[in-house]
Amino acid sequence: MALPLVIDEEQIFSFKFWFDGTIHQGMYYQNELYCRLQTFEINQRSQVYQLGCKLAAKDILVALTCTETTCSLWGSLRADGIKNILSRKKLNLPASAPSPSTPPASIESPPPNAQVSR
Repeated sequence: MALPLVIDEEQIFSFKFWFDGTIHQGMYYQNELYCRLQTFEINQRSQVYQLGCKLAAKDILVALTCTETTCSLWGSLRADGIKNILSRKKLNLPASAPSPSTPPASIESPPPNAQVSR
């Protein structure tokens, strides 16, 4: 099993292609063609990587590209199972435990510019 590649999105050559009645985003990187499976917020990067490892365990060559705000999961167009993944429309990320530095969801801080009444 190969681990997912992690690539700066500025280093890829992207293109569009038609599959199953829909236009998809593709990329060419190191002599391989990939299709974008889904894009996530950058704070979900570790879960996206975990999902990429699960796909890699199924013999799908996987790559992650990152910008400052997003992380995208890509699968090789040569992989046998990629057609099934593309047909699903949405991938489910593995659950993650909240980090100790993250406050519980019920505690909300006011935005930095908000006026607080006393």
